Amino acid sequence: MKVIAHTGCMNTKMNSMESVLAGIREKADYIEVDVRFLENRPVLTHDRPLEGEKYVPLEEAVLAVRDGGSCRLALDLKEWDRIGELAVLLKACGMEKRAVYLGNFMEDMEKMTALGGGVPCFPNVYPEQVHGLDEKGLEVLAEKIRVLGVRTVGMNFKAVTPEVVKAFHQQGISLSVWTVDEEEDIRRMADMGADFITSDRPDRVKACRET
Repeated sequence: MKVIAHTGCMNTKMNSMESVLAGIREKADYIEVDVRFLENRPVLTHDRPLEGEKYVPLEEAVLAVRDGGSCRLALDLKEWDRIGELAVLLKACGMEKRAVYLGNFMEDMEKMTALGGGVPCFPNVYPEQVHGLDEKGLEVLAEKIRVLGVRTVGMNFKAVTPEVVKAFHQQGISLSVWTVDEEEDIRRMADMGADFITSDRPDRVKACRET
């Protein structure tokens, strides 16, 4: 089970260098940041950037993760049409093998694979896609996703059930759940077999993994 330190982890400001460094200090497996573009520069922000505001350049975060040990970078992209530019940046920093893209739509997988520079994508599966499906329905959904070349999917942990985990795992698809902060929920996701857990409290996920 891998730990993804959610942006803003350990009570830091979201999409700040403090958040990135906190995830590194906690020795999370992945450090998550939200990425958008401002004047053709990728910056850390969840919402559309505003002129005159200050944002952390993505390159600064990439270099901090690169030099911070063995952790990797999880890029939650908000503007998927610019993925090619991010692939160039990751390669220039020597991080193309230590990064993943989060949150794209299934229908964008072909484009993401073609332009993403070999960086894996973790597309989202949404609650409405699994709601009401029986075992057979989940098997069909998982198979359709596998055919797209997906090897890991992201889901809101509240929509995850043992049946969902089983269906994906039977197709060789890993499950990344978000955003899980309470110890009881972390343990429940771990017991179900979640492969990645995104959390504002990476220390709690690590403690769960080690027990």
